Amino acid sequence: METSEIDLDSLTTQFENIIRAVFEPLLKAPLERVEELLPEDNQKATRSACVHILGGWQGTVSSEIEIDLLTTITKNMLQKEQVDADELGSVSSELTNIIGGNLKGILAVDRCILSIPKEKVSQGFDFHELENKIIIKLCFKSGFQLMVIKLHQALTKIV
Repeated sequence: METSEIDLDSLTTQFENIIRAVFEPLLKAPLERVEELLPEDNQKATRSACVHILGGWQGTVSSEIEIDLLTTITKNMLQKEQVDADELGSVSSELTNIIGGNLKGILAVDRCILSIPKEKVSQGFDFHELENKIIIKLCFKSGFQLMVIKLHQALTKIV
């Protein structure tokens, strides 16, 4: 399925609904959609994760979550008062994997699979993968903390 075959407005709405369904119960609050990030937002410490979708449609779901926001999400998800860096990474990867799993059913025209999620500590909201283009970028705020979830489409297919 090529980008030209995708109804991006409909897909964006479905993508946002999936993100809200995953994150809002863990935050115990609604997310506020933000159209653009400010330049100073790229100075914030974030945790990034991604999962690849392979099959009839190929691409990547990536998440970049400000550390303080991810800490809140992780504490709520694990029902713990204190969490460590490994738990932050595991939760970041798992939530990105859940979003990817929901999207693969929407995007795939043929049978497809998800890769094992990978994650990293980063600065700002600049996650990108080689050989792809961002087709949807959604920015959200909870309080004063930010997260960005992107859908990238592969430019070259892995066979």
